Amino acid sequence: MSALHGSDGYVVEGRRTHTQQLAGQRVDASQASVLQLLPATAEAIEQLAAFGDETTNDRLRRVAKAVLDMVPASALSIWFVDEDLTLTMIDKEGAVNPGTGEPTLHTMRSSLALHIAAETRLTAIVTVYSRHAQAFTGRVSWIEHAVGAVPDTSVLNDDLGFRSRLDAELAPAQIRTRQTVDRAIGYLLEQGLDLDEAERWLTQDAQLAALTPFEMARLILDEARGAGRPHDSPPARPSPVR
Repeated sequence: MSALHGSDGYVVEGRRTHTQQLAGQRVDASQASVLQLLPATAEAIEQLAAFGDETTNDRLRRVAKAVLDMVPASALSIWFVDEDLTLTMIDKEGAVNPGTGEPTLHTMRSSLALHIAAETRLTAIVTVYSRHAQAFTGRVSWIEHAVGAVPDTSVLNDDLGFRSRLDAELAPAQIRTRQTVDRAIGYLLEQGLDLDEAERWLTQDAQLAALTPFEMARLILDEARGAGRPHDSPPARPSPVR
């Protein structure tokens, strides 16, 4: 996931930027420690790391630091467009209910959605939340520059209900589903299908069988395990719909 670097690849990493110097409103950098990973996001990042993604956690924290250097943020979410995956950090006040230990939801008093693009294609949306109503007043352009967002495209107060947190709760299940589909595609490639045929087997053919791609992937992997791989002969090559 490289979307966080934005159109110009500029992300604050432990240094004061020119725009911050101009702003003269830099928040103490130690505030970066007040945001922590939502439990579902922590689980998602562990899953990604297990499959070779060692950078997402670092990038998420860099963006959080860039924002917290400038505004009193209470939470931050990043939606990765291509993966349709949301990751969230939140302050300790909103992380869990102290009585039950369960995640809590809080209405925010201000939010700012920043659009990250590669050339002309949207790759991510970073949404920053605050319990301060005027947290972003006079600071939007500086925050856009700090995180590499497309200038003059940010949206204020579009998610005061903190809906992105609900999306972030789904991330672990989304990743498990995609990993299962990827394993099934890998198996089909081993059976001699090309990538287009394998993907069609998990989409068009799944629809014809009234199955989701995930359900079809599970059937394929169950078949592979039932065949006793690697000791037995693999299942016969599927015949994708033409």
